Amino acid sequence: MSKEKKRILYVDDEHVNLQLFRLTFQSEFDITTIDNPPEALRLLSSNTYSIIVSDMKMPGMSGIEFLTEAGKLQPQTYRILVTGLLEDDSIETARESGVIHTMIHKPWIKADLMAVLRQANA
Repeated sequence: MSKEKKRILYVDDEHVNLQLFRLTFQSEFDITTIDNPPEALRLLSSNTYSIIVSDMKMPGMSGIEFLTEAGKLQPQTYRILVTGLLEDDSIETARESGVIHTMIHKPWIKADLMAVLRQANA
């Protein structure tokens, strides 16, 4: 009997990042990718995910803004922010307030991100 895969929603405005994430993790997770945060929020209103991963810098809505709204729709969902920024007060504030559970630096390392994804909502 096979174990049901965790469902992950990955939001990033860069298509190459979406493709790389899917190719890297699709064997172990059920992955949905989307390049538009407002569309992703609409998706969250009718679909449940175990994990939400979002890039920080996107046009129109930052990753923190997106994950804040996503947390209102699905408070039980583990939220991960992916960013190339090294220091940012808004990220620390979001972490302290529970908007994000984990932050991953770009470029991410497969083994490190895999460990986080496996432990999320374990």
